Amino acid sequence: MAQSDPPAALKLPSAEAVASLRLASERRMMTDLLADPEIAGRAKEALSCAETDANRRRLLARGLRVTERIIPSLVQAVNLAQRIAHLGERPLEIYVYESPVQNACCMDMGEGRVTCAFSSSMVERLTLRELLSVIGHEMGHVLFRHMELPAAAILQKSQGLPSGLAMKLMSWSRHAEISADRLGLACCQDLRAATTALIKISCGLREPMLQFNAEDYLAQMKDIQTLSDTVEDAEDWFSTHPFNPLRVAALNHLWESQLLSGLIGQGPGTLRTEELDARIEALLSAMEPGTVEAKESSARECVLWGGYWVSAGDGKITAEECRAIRGLTDEKTAQAAEAELRGAQDLLPLIKKKFADAARRCRKLSSADRHALVQKLIVVARADSRVADGEKAVLREICSALKVNPSFVETILRMTE
Repeated sequence: MAQSDPPAALKLPSAEAVASLRLASERRMMTDLLADPEIAGRAKEALSCAETDANRRRLLARGLRVTERIIPSLVQAVNLAQRIAHLGERPLEIYVYESPVQNACCMDMGEGRVTCAFSSSMVERLTLRELLSVIGHEMGHVLFRHMELPAAAILQKSQGLPSGLAMKLMSWSRHAEISADRLGLACCQDLRAATTALIKISCGLREPMLQFNAEDYLAQMKDIQTLSDTVEDAEDWFSTHPFNPLRVAALNHLWESQLLSGLIGQGPGTLRTEELDARIEALLSAMEPGTVEAKESSARECVLWGGYWVSAGDGKITAEECRAIRGLTDEKTAQAAEAELRGAQDLLPLIKKKFADAARRCRKLSSADRHALVQKLIVVARADSRVADGEKAVLREICSALKVNPSFVETILRMTE
């Protein structure tokens, strides 16, 4: 463990105060996702397959079970974080396993048991305060019951999962990481330590090589936000973790807040909770695919006519596809299009012309919104549970018309087929 001053008297906030660290939006997102039968069923299946006993056996066989006589400072840090997180006197085991990759996890083993595991490289490189931040983060996942929605396990077996649900799941996971980071800061009660822990883990550097400057690092987040509307990189939306500069910026906002000042008596305490929440959502929006305003008639028409074109890509338009198309636009637009189609002698040329007109007008939309339009059309293509090669070809043409990289189609389909 890297040398650092031992934590002095850290403040122990109340259980109610600690619970308030959780992002309200993250709590709502988790509730909504678990209320969806598709997600609830997949979560139940993933939890039933969790190999908690097998994981413990692997740790016992290949790792070191840590006691106070072996690494007293690590045990003390875990116990302190457990007290701050108000996880009670739950039976807790601590392991260290050999790995050059800095990693840590807290696993709810059932029946009130918790296992904390740390890679050897993490224990060697991080200071005690930094480790407190990491431990608090992992305990945040336990405290906020994030294990009840095992996003990574659901996404690993995502065959047949609607792309819209998959995107919501990944968005929730990013919010959940921010909630956990906030408990990490409350546990270490040191903004610099919480920040340098994230940087050491992400870039692998250690002190004295790493001379951290908060302003320099936060400038990266400003550049990310500046580029978010111009760079077409959809990979961000498929990440279950936020960018590290985003996480550091979120920690800085929390440090300035009345919320944290009331909890631990540190920080300027100038930022109201409403403003804090707004800033966090603005940061996370840099990784969201965006949504198109319903008032955008060009967007509604683009989805409608694009949907008909995709559906006709395999030579026929099924009833399921028609229902999916109607569900993506308003009733008035759908009825007008159906009337126009009934009066047409040759459907495909009309559909392609109507789509091309709408797509031209949609090119002024942000990159995120144009990707969101393509995502909606992939939902249409999957309405009859399969995506034919002809439909994939049409989707790629639609991408080109909307100035979206055609590889976006394959990315979504690989994730959900």
